Amino acid sequence: MKWVKGILLGLFVLLLILTWSVVGLARETAACRGGDVESCINIAPEVISKLETLSRVVPLKQVREPVAIFKKIEPLLEDSEYWLGKNEETVYTVLLLNDRELRTFGGFMGSYAVVSVKSGGYEVRFEDIYVPDGQIEGYIAPPEPLQRAFKTGSHRLPNADWSPDFPKSATAIRWFFDKGKEVVPDVLITLNISTMEKIMGVIGEIEIAEYGETLNQDNFYKWLEDNTEVNFFPGSTQKRDALTATGKKLMQKLENLSFMDKFKVAKIIFEDLENKNIVVNSTDESAQNTIHELGWSGEYAPLVVSDEIHQTINVGVIEMNLGVNKANCCVSRVMKQRLVAANGRLVHLIEVEISNQAPQEFAVKPKFYGGNYLSYLRFYIPEKAENIQVSALPTITGDLGLWPQPYSGKSEELDIQQVYGFSEIGLFNTTRAGTNSWVRVVYELEDEGKDIRLGILKQPGIREVETTLELLGKTRTINLVDDYVVEIRR
Repeated sequence: MKWVKGILLGLFVLLLILTWSVVGLARETAACRGGDVESCINIAPEVISKLETLSRVVPLKQVREPVAIFKKIEPLLEDSEYWLGKNEETVYTVLLLNDRELRTFGGFMGSYAVVSVKSGGYEVRFEDIYVPDGQIEGYIAPPEPLQRAFKTGSHRLPNADWSPDFPKSATAIRWFFDKGKEVVPDVLITLNISTMEKIMGVIGEIEIAEYGETLNQDNFYKWLEDNTEVNFFPGSTQKRDALTATGKKLMQKLENLSFMDKFKVAKIIFEDLENKNIVVNSTDESAQNTIHELGWSGEYAPLVVSDEIHQTINVGVIEMNLGVNKANCCVSRVMKQRLVAANGRLVHLIEVEISNQAPQEFAVKPKFYGGNYLSYLRFYIPEKAENIQVSALPTITGDLGLWPQPYSGKSEELDIQQVYGFSEIGLFNTTRAGTNSWVRVVYELEDEGKDIRLGILKQPGIREVETTLELLGKTRTINLVDDYVVEIRR
């Protein structure tokens, strides 16, 4: 099964192949082994029904787990002709994100793959993001924080994923692709390099004959970084060449995996979709509605709404590396939230502590790509928030060269607006190598005296954040791996 025929549908078919093998459904297995995707799809409902029956009789994990995934993604079959380009070509663009340089959806989009699917066949090519970016003419006003960080004048394609609402960012990315004389994709998918590293853990070693290299899970990132960034210059094809050589070998290895290993890869992709480490956007209304219902669309909106017995609070934090380095190789964060009630008010504190464990302050390529960390944080709090207070302890101050100054307590250093159903508070922060910094936001709400539902949005691409919640005197610690809702009874 060729995974590039569409990650989402490919996932479904790979799971079908594995499960049919496990339960001995020989007829269906034979059809799929021959690469007949349509045959697999046509018999999928029958197979799902058989597996559900079997899982009730034989409660094996090997059966239960695929059945649960099947039921989740079965709605994708309704648009199978679209996903497979049966009637007309469907173009997928997979944004390849380097999450050692954290951005809104995980990592900096320095390159991408274009997969054109038509009647079951496909073509794939890889490209450097700066190729279409260099074709864009005229001035486009960038978001103000990007202008302060990069001082490049015009907005650019590599930064077009600024909005944490993926449908909005997808619209911007398509606009830039069009102006850059690149094909405008029907489907946009994000894929972080950390996901690829997990897949490499299943695939094992791959030989890149053109470069005389053997890649594995441990050296995959370093090799790509060395061959796409070191000695790079405008007009160079080295990034595209390295990605093309690696991508072709990866696809060959994926196609030849055993059933069990294909299932492992499919499960990695499925879990990253579920946990918002992969997000998807389609221009087809029906397909996009399905993606939304599955929870894979990357929309940024309040998780919970108020009702007669609940007061709701929705919050989130988006963190970005705007220091033009790969500092996130060595950066982690913990979050603390404290909610107290007093004198008819709810007081909510959100604190993010950032730890930079880099061994040195500046990159020395190709030995080390990290260093000091310039982050831009956006806190999303309720629109009705009052008495907002912001404090921070950056660990790099003074002369920062081209870097903007971190927040030092001045109101003009904050970017505040109402957006996505939230109040957004943005600010710069710095974390020197070997130190910890923190940022705190405190605000108040009227206490309605009801039970409370707190919704915490997880940032796409950040795999987990250790989070301590002290809510009306009750404490719990969680690993924030997905959006999280907690009810506080009073």
